[in-house]
Amino acid sequence: MTVQFRDDDTQQTAQSYALGYDALMRDDYAAAIDAFYAVVTCDPTSRVGWLGLGVSLRCNCTFETAQQVFALLLSRNPHDLDALIYRAETLLQSGDMAQARACLQRAISLLGHRAAHRLQPMIDDLNAQLSLAGLRA
Repeated sequence: MTVQFRDDDTQQTAQSYALGYDALMRDDYAAAIDAFYAVVTCDPTSRVGWLGLGVSLRCNCTFETAQQVFALLLSRNPHDLDALIYRAETLLQSGDMAQARACLQRAISLLGHRAAHRLQPMIDDLNAQLSLAGLRA
């Protein structure tokens, strides 16, 4: 019976993740937050569930809670590039330029010389935003 319960949990987690992803793509951030919260409630170790929750919270302008989610991910894996980039974006959106720059620099140093990394466009965009913000200051 325990195996069936785990299968049900896995299926529920996958369904909740799919609902969260779909809601996020439709800009329905409240629904995405609910769905990703269900994912991490079912599986507190789900990195993608926590990332989805953090991104949904950031898109919903719930910056402080999003920061807590990304901090949790980085406490589990300090080399999580996704969490670093999303944390930098959240810091920028909440007006903390110094911390956003620090996160971005850490991500760039972790990336090293990998020119074609999937996160490179986000890093370039974030770098440009921080440069513009520095000019306005």
